[in-house]
Amino acid sequence: LRRGDLSVTEVCFAVGCQSLGTFSTRFAELVGVPPSVYREQGAPFTPGPHPAPPQVVSLGGKVLASPRAVAIVYDSDPRAKDVDAFLKELSSTSYWAETTAEYGVGPLSVGATLHIATAPPKSMTDAALAKLLQTNLADASAPWGAVDPDAIYVYFAPQGSSVVADGACCDAYDGYHDEVKIGGVSVPYAVVCACAGDPNGIVAQITVAASHELVEAATDPLPRTKPAWSETDDDHAVWTVATGGEVADMCEFNLDTGVVPAGSTFRVQRSWSNAAALSGKNPCVPAPKAPYFNAFPVLPDAVSISYGGPWPTQGVKVAVGETKVIPVQLSSEADVGAWKVSAFDLEDFLGGTPTLKLSLDKGSGANGDELSLSITVTKAQPGGHTFVLLSEKDGQSNLAMGAVVDLRGWRGRRHREALVAEQLGDVPRVVHGLVLVTVVHDHVDLVGLLGELRDPVDPLR
Repeated sequence: LRRGDLSVTEVCFAVGCQSLGTFSTRFAELVGVPPSVYREQGAPFTPGPHPAPPQVVSLGGKVLASPRAVAIVYDSDPRAKDVDAFLKELSSTSYWAETTAEYGVGPLSVGATLHIATAPPKSMTDAALAKLLQTNLADASAPWGAVDPDAIYVYFAPQGSSVVADGACCDAYDGYHDEVKIGGVSVPYAVVCACAGDPNGIVAQITVAASHELVEAATDPLPRTKPAWSETDDDHAVWTVATGGEVADMCEFNLDTGVVPAGSTFRVQRSWSNAAALSGKNPCVPAPKAPYFNAFPVLPDAVSISYGGPWPTQGVKVAVGETKVIPVQLSSEADVGAWKVSAFDLEDFLGGTPTLKLSLDKGSGANGDELSLSITVTKAQPGGHTFVLLSEKDGQSNLAMGAVVDLRGWRGRRHREALVAEQLGDVPRVVHGLVLVTVVHDHVDLVGLLGELRDPVDPLR
């Protein structure tokens, strides 16, 4: 009974009893509890069945074996000292190894801070920032010396100053990372914006964004030319479309993503661990002390969603105006009791207009339970829809996602052109004889080469 691999009835007959009732009664007299209770008390906990979790995959690019964080700050920025203190702490706590070591990244060191004496501009383009780096790091005689191939150059934009790339600071993003070629060497750089509105304060917002970009710049330092850990496995492609697919992106939507790790002062962002996900533990590390729990959609169909072209993956096929019901499996790594489960269209989850109507037959459940999710497509959407399952209990929140395709899928050139028209309006479809084929999140991909095109967001640049 303690072993847990035999039922009470099987144990009854195995020890020679002919009557289950007599066996249970006599067992309770001798032991003090019925055999079923004794078995439950002794049996190991078994997580409920669920589909395999996402895995972030490498596309073969290098990672930084000896990363060095180099801050670029304005002398007039009142938070420059906080930046220096944060980077020093980041290099000395367990956070860095916990979020990057499994991907081949080495310990983090901190280089000398680079200072800008002039007043920060109200707005700077990404191209102007790249030029700033190229000018000041051109060679040994340049103002900041020669470029360091192991460095991640982090430009901290002061509050009220913006860097404009595919959007602007504090509007489209709190930060981003990219690569720039300096003297024949491609190196990663990152932008961290200072944005008001974080309930934990502006310093917390800065350090959370900085931790996100530093982890990703180390695990995917050359995202344009030699991408590394940059996207999810094919079966979970929807996670890449929804979040961006890099390791910190995968945890940025969690409601409890910002944490102050034990022994730390500054707030950081949790990041995805493939190893933790495969072992059934919380994949967003550093993880909460409480056991991990989540709700996993069972996706029955082979579909294609759009991300720089059609991407075959697992999802749900539902015609516009129709409804399909799929199972949702609940699983936890230990007995946590029941937790709350909610379903959202990703657009609704992020404050946009939903194109899916979602409903669960139950609003909560426990390990081993199976819920039913009804999915209705209310409006066609080229490239597919995304739904989010949110599991919550005692301050911990965990997410799962699924793709929904409204049965139109990718239908050749006409469909691709419709995507372009929907996203960009009357942008010319041919640039220097090269066909503009797809738009995803306003990023334009070109088939062919235009020399070394630094910024695919603006194909004419």
